[in-house]
Amino acid sequence: MKSFLVIGLGRFGTSCAQALSEMNHEVLGVDEDARLVNNIAPYVTHAVVADCTNEEFLSTIGVNKFSACIVAIGDNQEASVMITVLLKEYGAKYIVAKAHNDLHAKVLSKIGADRIVLPEKDTARKLATNLCHKNIYDLVDISPDYSIISVKAPKPWWNKTLIELSPRDKFGINIIAIESSEDNINVLPNANTIIHDEDVLVVVGKNTELEKIKKL
Repeated sequence: MKSFLVIGLGRFGTSCAQALSEMNHEVLGVDEDARLVNNIAPYVTHAVVADCTNEEFLSTIGVNKFSACIVAIGDNQEASVMITVLLKEYGAKYIVAKAHNDLHAKVLSKIGADRIVLPEKDTARKLATNLCHKNIYDLVDISPDYSIISVKAPKPWWNKTLIELSPRDKFGINIIAIESSEDNINVLPNANTIIHDEDVLVVVGKNTELEKIKKL
């Protein structure tokens, strides 16, 4: 079990807090708005009404004990920046910060946020990818250059084994799981695994190489 501090309980912060809590992690949700705090309270471990730009408050909750601190305040950029600075000063292990725009994202990165989230932009990118490539079921960015995608098995791959396809050598990608039409999931399939027409492949690789897979 991990522990998370979620600062800012708007739509994004609330969604993060609830999702983490549903995964059986400890979550402390904080916001200045008592109504938002009361709304999330039944779903998280603790919920507190407080101003996180207040150094005294942050110094008392032990931010260095949390697995990650999520700054979900995007619209109030000044508060977002100040809180990120304070979290860094008090020894936060990992800081995820929501950005309002690209400039805000650059500032947050410069002052020490470990990961920047632009929810609208990220969602739009994912939607655009799915619309342009209807065989793509999911997309997860694991770095600026690498992603994990779930993709319907390309027709040229049907009824062939992984050793025949040699995806790492020929395509520069790794197939890390295969979901069959019977909803069976084969994690880390071996070289003799056969690809079938209804299979969904979970693939990891460089974005440039994944683009080639999409075109298949």
